[in-house]
Amino acid sequence: MRRVDGTLRVNVQLVSTETGTHSAYARIGRLPEAKRAIAEPDRLFPYDTVRAHWPDDPSSPVYAEQIRHFQEGLRLAGERDHADEGADFGVPADRTLHNAFAGLTSTSALGVTTIRTAELASFLAKARPIVIDVVSYSWGRSIPGAVGLRSAGLGGNFSDLGQDRLRKKMHELTAGDLNKPAVAVGWNSERFDGYNLALRLAALGYTKVYRYRGGREAWEVAGLPETELTIQDW
Repeated sequence: MRRVDGTLRVNVQLVSTETGTHSAYARIGRLPEAKRAIAEPDRLFPYDTVRAHWPDDPSSPVYAEQIRHFQEGLRLAGERDHADEGADFGVPADRTLHNAFAGLTSTSALGVTTIRTAELASFLAKARPIVIDVVSYSWGRSIPGAVGLRSAGLGGNFSDLGQDRLRKKMHELTAGDLNKPAVAVGWNSERFDGYNLALRLAALGYTKVYRYRGGREAWEVAGLPETELTIQDW
């Protein structure tokens, strides 16, 4: 239920098993056991949230409902619902693409503007930016008008194949206008997908890049409108 880079895979496999256990405990009313069981996986992987569990096939109503029940169990067990969009982890901004998918991100990113949920809704209407969603933890919906470029927020470097592919796709989407506002949307403030994408866009020469630090998770928490995400090849 969770895709991560190789450096976290062993721990996350264990966490996935344990979260399944304490979710099951919670749903049958064994809350003390559920709360005790959640402590170890949260220690191993402190970036988990209830909303970070999603169906691999969101088009399946049966599978989607199973995940919702699983999430309910996690909430009963005491798992936190979402990451704090505005949390300051004391991490300095940099221009480095992070290969580790999960981690504590900085409140800012060099060369780009950080935008928060309260500002984004009006910004979308006023500036009509191109919104790029990296399709992490996706239920198939996103911010209205967003374009899905799956895995566009991976690490690597600014001269890799991914950067070249992104250059070509962004040229297509913006008609080559480097002044077109662009919003990078990842999952939340504890994932580097949106951060990496914002840095990649800035490195391509886009002058008005916005990093939505809260990501799609914060948008969902705010109860703002979502539409079906159009995922494009790139």
